[in-house]
Amino acid sequence: MTNASVKTSLHVVEAVGIALERNLTFAAWRLPDADAARLAVQKDDRIEAFDDLDALIAKGGFVVAPFRPDAARGRFAIMPDIFAEGAADAEQSAAILSLGKAGRKEANQAETRAPGEDSTYEVGRAAYLDQASRVIAAIRTGDFDKVVLSRVKEVSGDYRSRLAEIFERLCEAYPSAFVYLFNAGGQCWIGATPEALLCSKDETLFTVSLAGTRPYIEEDLDVTRWNGKERAEQDYVTRQIEGILKDFHVDGVAKKGPYARRAGALLHLCSEFSFPYRSIAPRLGAFVDSLHPTSAVCGIPKKDAMALIAAVERHDRGFYAGYVGPVDGRNGVQLFVNLRCMRVFPDRLALFVGGGITAESVPEDEWEETEMKSGTLLSIIKELS
Repeated sequence: MTNASVKTSLHVVEAVGIALERNLTFAAWRLPDADAARLAVQKDDRIEAFDDLDALIAKGGFVVAPFRPDAARGRFAIMPDIFAEGAADAEQSAAILSLGKAGRKEANQAETRAPGEDSTYEVGRAAYLDQASRVIAAIRTGDFDKVVLSRVKEVSGDYRSRLAEIFERLCEAYPSAFVYLFNAGGQCWIGATPEALLCSKDETLFTVSLAGTRPYIEEDLDVTRWNGKERAEQDYVTRQIEGILKDFHVDGVAKKGPYARRAGALLHLCSEFSFPYRSIAPRLGAFVDSLHPTSAVCGIPKKDAMALIAAVERHDRGFYAGYVGPVDGRNGVQLFVNLRCMRVFPDRLALFVGGGITAESVPEDEWEETEMKSGTLLSIIKELS
């Protein structure tokens, strides 16, 4: 396809396919319950690191932040040199086609598996059960309330050419999730996360306490059917958020829940918090820094839990359990915890899944929970076979 042949608009998914083929720096996303996907494409490969979220909101961009706030590869933003919603018009389409080079692949060859890297990623059942047992033992010493343990599940194959299709199918299968795909700085990630970190609508900000997982059955919409471990796991997150709201002296807080919330084939316990935007502005960046990482992806106490995670997990979480999403002066913030996600390599997909461990946890049950969570992405990948 050449610039001259572009006479009509490209659907965002078509534009995503072209951006992937040309290895452009871009982000595509679909907000929960929204009709149209959006696309932001940079005209170059720069990585726009940032320290001040409040300043970035004024400029606008798609935020990518790692799990560890002190990570060497820190948070950055993909800047919308070209922005489209639903479809790229003829001018936008021509601009995208003018970038990069068709068939360009060289930038992603560094993402192939390096010697000795096997142990970095996939964690089998026996290894996971051993890790979970170590975490449970640490919690039972009384030094922790909860620790979130994650693992990686690998799928062999080159799926990069089908990522646009996977993105579209995730949007269709999970209408209430935040679905995203980004390619930047030599990394490509895709996911469909159910968990908001901090989002705004009109003059109101929202965050959620989301923890505990069961397969969806209608009877379990009744929260009294959930056991003590599941309810305690979610309550830890709730109390952490309540503490941060108190520390920031946020007024006008409204709370809903806990209730059982559906996320595709799964259920989670959820509490919602809403409060006036004015009560945080202009401290929004500091507020996000206090929220992240929540105990839903890290643990309590946060600092000690993060140290235990680093000691027990054999993989680098990278952007898993970090946060992603668009920010701008017109729409405010739409930041989501990066869950139900995978990193894309030329020869495989690395799916990241995790679960909250407490003193009452049973390692085999925790393994089954991670298997359930991996189904969000695996069900879509299997459809492609």
